[in-house]
Amino acid sequence: MERLLASIWNGLPASVQWLAALAVAAALTRLAWHGEQVRRHKRDCLSWLLLYELVTAAAMAIVGGGVSEYFDLKPLVAAGVTVILAWFGFTGVQVLFVRALQKRGVLPPDPPVNPPGNPSNL
Repeated sequence: MERLLASIWNGLPASVQWLAALAVAAALTRLAWHGEQVRRHKRDCLSWLLLYELVTAAAMAIVGGGVSEYFDLKPLVAAGVTVILAWFGFTGVQVLFVRALQKRGVLPPDPPVNPPGNPSNL
């Protein structure tokens, strides 16, 4: 069995092997994030949300692979970027992206939550 798995693994292109490694790193990160949510009593340990975490891990592995390929990152740095992206997930990456665009002036800043003169401030 070990030889069979080794022959299958070695028969894959290097890019697929690398993406699989990033997917494992992202999946472990999302599992740790899910565990943190369970510890805070925000989620049940076993729920259908675990399937969502697998989808998030796969997507963040692809995004991390693309980012590392674009910036020509070393493998360890690419794995770190993928782990960070996997921890943030879809919403966290969106917030980071929007904040970066707002800082560069591409998007307008968020309006204040309670502007001055608002009766709710009294």
